[in-house]
Amino acid sequence: MARANSDNPKTSRFQKSEATASVKRPKAPAKAETQFEACFLGPKADNLAFFRSLLDEALEHHAEWRRSFHLDDPAPFVSQSDRKSEAFRHTQERIRETLHSLQELLKRSQPFFSPRYIGHMNWEAMMASIVAYFSASLYNPNNVAWAGSTGTSDLELEVGRDLLRLFGMSESAGWGHICAGGTIANMEALWIARNLKAMPLALKRACLRLENSGPEVRLGDGTVAPLAEASDEQLLRAFSSRQAVDLREAVIERLKTSTEGRLKDSELDDLLEAETLQEKGLHWEGSGIDLGVVFLPQSKHYSFKKAMDLLGLGRSNIHYVPLDQHFRMDISVLEAAILETAATRPILAVVGVMGTTEESAVDRIDAIIDLRRRLAEERGIHFHVHVDAAYGGYARSLFVDDGGGHFMAPNEMGERLKELRIIGDKPDSPRAGWPSAEVYQAFESTGEADTLTVDPHKLGYVPYSAGAIIMRDRRFRDAIRTFAPYVFPKPKPGEPDILIGSYILEGSKPGAAAAAVWAAHRILPLNIGGYGKLIGETIDGAQALCAALDGARFDVDSAVQVRAFVLTPPDLNIVDYVFNIEGNTDLDRMNALTALIAESAFGYRQREGESMLQKSFIVSSTDLTKEEYGDTPLVALARIGIAKSEWDRVGAMKVARSVVMSPYLTTDYVDEDYVARFLERLQQVMTVRAAEIIKLAGSLRRVVRK
Repeated sequence: MARANSDNPKTSRFQKSEATASVKRPKAPAKAETQFEACFLGPKADNLAFFRSLLDEALEHHAEWRRSFHLDDPAPFVSQSDRKSEAFRHTQERIRETLHSLQELLKRSQPFFSPRYIGHMNWEAMMASIVAYFSASLYNPNNVAWAGSTGTSDLELEVGRDLLRLFGMSESAGWGHICAGGTIANMEALWIARNLKAMPLALKRACLRLENSGPEVRLGDGTVAPLAEASDEQLLRAFSSRQAVDLREAVIERLKTSTEGRLKDSELDDLLEAETLQEKGLHWEGSGIDLGVVFLPQSKHYSFKKAMDLLGLGRSNIHYVPLDQHFRMDISVLEAAILETAATRPILAVVGVMGTTEESAVDRIDAIIDLRRRLAEERGIHFHVHVDAAYGGYARSLFVDDGGGHFMAPNEMGERLKELRIIGDKPDSPRAGWPSAEVYQAFESTGEADTLTVDPHKLGYVPYSAGAIIMRDRRFRDAIRTFAPYVFPKPKPGEPDILIGSYILEGSKPGAAAAAVWAAHRILPLNIGGYGKLIGETIDGAQALCAALDGARFDVDSAVQVRAFVLTPPDLNIVDYVFNIEGNTDLDRMNALTALIAESAFGYRQREGESMLQKSFIVSSTDLTKEEYGDTPLVALARIGIAKSEWDRVGAMKVARSVVMSPYLTTDYVDEDYVARFLERLQQVMTVRAAEIIKLAGSLRRVVRK
């Protein structure tokens, strides 16, 4: 009988090559060398033969790997007699039938791959990412710990470095990892902010336990005092996130010196950790600790409500900042609110959004960073800055040079946009003004944020689920770390920094996601000639859709006309618009018309007897409510002809929403102009649904257009 684990097994060709050569890493593509059309299966499965060959090769590589492990093991494990048995054949037939049924069920899905789908944040994933995910799934790695993911942990850490470079953070000082999505990443960011805010209190208590005054610290009022003598309230206001981890290192050095080496590093580490928030909970010694307020724009993602709940911070401690007419956070209101709040409470964090989920608006991250600096210098007010770039983050590739990898100056970027024929590239294009100065400055400043969320499974075009979070200071990890001896033990001095599970919110997670993102980044570089060109075409399509829709008129009959209005020019690639009957001033009526068109005619719900494949175009819709958005919609409503009194009465605005994630909306890569086709379809809808629209118009029908 063959041995289960031979001391001198036969060696295969695979094992020889593995032992004698390191894995060949693909080089970054040369300038403007990558063509994104080669990266996707395509709306009509255009690259099917190539895709099939990639899947076949991936499966063959995996099969060879399996066969190569201990050639002295008995083979085959599945015998000919097994294969000939009725039960074996029946089982395999059931597998086939089940998967055939699944294929039919999956055809109920929405056609994300088509330029006719402009509904939610979906398009098709890159072929290489799908194959990478499939390939890694065959090995089934669990990236929570190195022992379960020796093939993919390195890939995840490499992706983290990719993203740090993309956002202008130091890859040696910072750290990043893959997670399930933006919700988990945002939770982790606030978890970090919470524990860093409380870290000076833990350090103070550790010093008191050792009867040590600790290092001197500068407090918010400008005075200097020993750490142990400062009040908790003073300490909660006196430190930024980076200053908190600097203080931890200073305390460690101070305690090492004062104990003259009597405490080992591990003992000192345990002493400090025993006093932390994660160990003690939200109440130290029976007294409540106010960790402060989190400031969010009204356009925030719902994940922050979940995070405040789960972290014990309470949703009531969110302060929602009103938006300006471009649906960006109003920085002047933010400053006033911080100053008012800081008089009585600490400020925990300010969150800016880079690509809101409803409008793709880009908050003034640069202004938030500048405000943090000014308030720290002038008022001693400190807070954590988090950027939620889950949707829009990858658009920063458009600002990164594909030659030197630097963030381009505006004129340099403009020239590259023209050379690569990306945005506003036609002589008569009304769209050549992108990016605005505000959007440019926001993207330029991301490297100064403390933490940042970005989703590769959105504008990174990789399969779900693959979110990510990066932090500009890897020491932030110590505020949330957890070690477990059986899976990720505390590292010893000099060991490589390969731990992931110790420093993240999740436990088990697929190494396949890391493989998918890693492969995508190797093929489409994170610069203007790679991802930038792909995402730039989607922005160009959104700009074209915006220009065509805003003010467009559609005839219902000789006495009724419908107009389309865009709420605001998009910062990225989401267009929000409404439909109103000419002469209408009733918000309920406008909402009903927009719902009729967006949901009944173009929504993803299928009418009886209708197939999803019969949909001409698919859009989504949303409601901008007074509760969520305050009076932000008033500027758009005034342009449409709806009075403030109507907004106060109804308190909600139905909006059609088109997310342009396909690069094929304009004629840059295909002969069909889908923007023009979309407007033609709108006119057809007005004609087909004329009776419903005329009924909705009511007395307005008597208003005959001149």
